[in-house]
Amino acid sequence: MNALETLLAPLRHSPQLVEVVDVLQHQLDEEKIRRRRFYEEMAPEQKIEFIDGDVVLHSPARNKHLDATKHILKLLDT
Repeated sequence: MNALETLLAPLRHSPQLVEVVDVLQHQLDEEKIRRRRFYEEMAPEQKIEFIDGDVVLHSPARNKHLDATKHILKLLDT
């Protein structure tokens, strides 16, 4: 029995199965709407991701940060 079957086994015979399926379907529908909206509203130049149903906006790296990263990598490389 794989992990998914182990998770679902108790639910198959539960009187709450229909309610569980309804809740999961509602969550999937809501995420689908949020994901569609995310792809419609995002711009390619934005550093933005859709993670676990949430929109995560990353701040852009500044030149100071990029320079510091470059210097650290040089130090680590030598």
